[in-house]
Amino acid sequence: MLWPKRRPRTREQDQAIAARVRLLNDEDRKAEASRLFLETLDEGRFASMNDLDLAYLAGQAGERTMAYDRFQAADRSGALSGRQFIDAAYAARRAYHNDDAIALMHRAIDAEERGDFSLAPQALFACAGKWPS
Repeated sequence: MLWPKRRPRTREQDQAIAARVRLLNDEDRKAEASRLFLETLDEGRFASMNDLDLAYLAGQAGERTMAYDRFQAADRSGALSGRQFIDAAYAARRAYHNDDAIALMHRAIDAEERGDFSLAPQALFACAGKWPS
């Protein structure tokens, strides 16, 4: 008897695992979230997810360096815009890439000034105040 070939993971399956990672994080089971994320990634799953989605998921799994790396990859491919620059800046800061964090926050402020997205004046002031020139 021939065994059927394994079907590759679908986006829906990847999303279900990602939801489990997020749930573990929300339940403050951070070590489990990290372990599930890394094991799943090591198994070659999450192939259906783009760099930006993986950046957010890595951050939720507590994988700071990987989150930063994926945000950088998303930026190189032109996938970052608007508020995502802010998220990428915080990921850079958490991964101790402070110069990149400052540059990303400046890009977020520039995008807001161009009208690509809007922030309340207080939020814009807070962003500008935390990130020296």
